[in-house]
Amino acid sequence: MYARYADMSAARKVFDDMVQKDVVSWTSLISGHVRRGDFNDAFLCFGQMQLTGLKPNPVVLLAMFQACYLSASLVHGQSFHCYVIKSGMEGYLSLGNSILTMYDRTCNAEEAEKFFDMMDEKDAISWNIMISGYAFKQNKDKAIETFIRMLDEGVQPNPEALTTVISACAKLGDIMRGQEFHSFVVKNALQDVKLQTALLDMYCKCGFVALATRVFKTTPERNYVTWSRMVSGYVQNGCLNEAISLFGQMQLAGFRAGPDTLRCLMSASTHLGALSICREIHAYLFRNCFFIDDIATITSLIDTYGKCGSIIYSRRCFDQANKKDVVSWSAMIQNYALHGYALEALQLFDAMKKEGLEPNNVTFISLLSACSHAGLLDDGCQIVADMRKDSRITPGLDHYTCMVDLLGRSGHLGQAYETIKAMPIEPDSGIWGSLLGACRIHSNLNIGELASKHLFDLDPQNAGYHVVLCNINSSNMRWKKAEIMRRVFRRGTQQKKKPGWSCVEGGEGLHGFTVGDRTHPLSLEIYETLGCLRKHMEEIGLEN
Repeated sequence: MYARYADMSAARKVFDDMVQKDVVSWTSLISGHVRRGDFNDAFLCFGQMQLTGLKPNPVVLLAMFQACYLSASLVHGQSFHCYVIKSGMEGYLSLGNSILTMYDRTCNAEEAEKFFDMMDEKDAISWNIMISGYAFKQNKDKAIETFIRMLDEGVQPNPEALTTVISACAKLGDIMRGQEFHSFVVKNALQDVKLQTALLDMYCKCGFVALATRVFKTTPERNYVTWSRMVSGYVQNGCLNEAISLFGQMQLAGFRAGPDTLRCLMSASTHLGALSICREIHAYLFRNCFFIDDIATITSLIDTYGKCGSIIYSRRCFDQANKKDVVSWSAMIQNYALHGYALEALQLFDAMKKEGLEPNNVTFISLLSACSHAGLLDDGCQIVADMRKDSRITPGLDHYTCMVDLLGRSGHLGQAYETIKAMPIEPDSGIWGSLLGACRIHSNLNIGELASKHLFDLDPQNAGYHVVLCNINSSNMRWKKAEIMRRVFRRGTQQKKKPGWSCVEGGEGLHGFTVGDRTHPLSLEIYETLGCLRKHMEEIGLEN
């Protein structure tokens, strides 16, 4: 009793006062030490037990092997394995499974495989140990292969083994094999909630949301993990409205969402730009006391408010946070940059340094982005110098992209081009795209053609770059060349330009639009209003 409640001092006192001690007494004491994590005391007690002349039974050895794999002690495990062989207890299947677990947890898979192949008798637990071991070691292919061997030898798998291999299929993206295992689950009428959750997780990760939804709806008993996984699966696959709707159903079902689910929902509201949903999540966080000390959740809320268009709420959450780390500060700086408040971003950066926090790569990217949008060239150059000197951070590709964008927007296109050529790392399509965009602003055809040449080599299927170059030619009155480029572009069979998409939050919910969209029920009124606005812009000289 004392050992089970982890009061080992009292347990030891009772044990020492006993006149007669048998194997059961020693087993109780040893198991108590193992349960508490006092592995050295457990090994010591086992040695003392042998000195009294008592012969350990399989139950004691089970506890000792547990101590070995929990403490990752291969030396002790091999010693106890030798004792099992010398004592002639190799025929106990439970001991064999414990030895197999010990080898799997304390050394490489080869030793576990050798012992597994030597076992005269194997049950479902033996196979599960091997399958779980492969999955834990990220050897997903081997886990699935072992499961198939298990079926070939006529061993009926339990839900635990199926859950493991289905999770392996999810990580490998092997939907065909995963559906085969799903068929096995259906044929054998297995209704384990963990197994059903693994199935819907696999379908979500492989992009089959409709099948995941079907599994979710047919799961008779859903727990918190099932609900949360389905919500995050919707978000991962872009079904943002469905994720928010399911979150409401989850609450009605009596399940309390955790921080991970809430951060996932905040990501959904960020993509939708839905401020009202963000405020609802904020209220939920406050009611359930998640807002106090969870820095990751607070940072997500700061970021979400900023990206949903409310810099005021974002700053309020930042100021009310009990704890702030460099990620929280960087998120707030990034929000200021996103909204064009460059001076506020720089002031917050100074306040961050006064707090003794060391900025990271993301902080400097946000600062450079703020300077770029505000045209603060001198401040941007100073930030790069401080990054090298004070923080000892070597500029990466994202920093160079921001700097090229800053130089380009400021009209220093030649310097931006030279910066790219002098980079110690290989430029990607993003940095050349920034330069091309700057050439579009300043109608610089020469550098624009140089940038587009690199872009066509790096990302030939991106139609947007062709459109920008055509526009640069048009702005330079080179109508014929622009028309030729458009014809060549239209003949391309693979190039497609993704349509622009936006979401507007209105009184009756969220409304999504694509370029040239006429499917909205109020499209007639929308385009009439757009025509009035365009006419008014022309009247005041803003037609371009």
